[in-house]
Amino acid sequence: MSACTLAVIIKPSTSFIDIVVESILCQSDSPSEVLFVADGAPADTVREIERLCPTLPVTARVVWTHDHRSSNSRERNALRAAVH
Repeated sequence: MSACTLAVIIKPSTSFIDIVVESILCQSDSPSEVLFVADGAPADTVREIERLCPTLPVTARVVWTHDHRSSNSRERNALRAAVH
């Protein structure tokens, strides 16, 4: 498999982090890295994601944008900054 990054965008009201992590664990062709972009998510959601990152068999990081106003371009820029 070629190296690829899986980006997961977490909105402030997201409550399905466990399901997302379980889905990543069940994939037969795992990504080389997982980036969770927590777009305005509360601190407790970010802490939960950070707690679950070590359970993944690949590198996993959290990019936290503190502004609660959703913006696709801001999320895209956060991803670019994290990857480069």
